[in-house]
Amino acid sequence: MAHTALQIGLTAGTHGLLRPEAVAALRGNDYIVHAGDIGDPPILHALANIAPVTAGCGNNDTGSWANALPPTAVLAVGEAPRSNRRWLISFRGVPSPP
Repeated sequence: MAHTALQIGLTAGTHGLLRPEAVAALRGNDYIVHAGDIGDPPILHALANIAPVTAGCGNNDTGSWANALPPTAVLAVGEAPRSNRRWLISFRGVPSPP
C-alpha cells in the first residue's frame, strides 16, 4: 500500500503581521500549525484560506478571541485507517512547579 506524504506548515510569532513570504512558504501544505503569538484574529482567517489551521494561544495573545484558543492541541491527520497519526502540541510549554 502506497503512503501519501502530508505536508504540515509551522509558523509562530506573527504578532499581527502575515508576511507575503510566509504565505508563499505555507501554500501547498495540507495543514498549518500556528504555535502562538498570533497577534490578531485575521491572521488565522488568512491562514485558513491556505489550509486547515491548528492554533494555540501564545503569551502575547490577549482578549476574548485569544481566550478561545487552547494551550495545547492534538493534530490528527490523514484518512482512515491512517487517521491514528496524531501529534500533541503544547503552545505555552509545561508550567514550572511552584
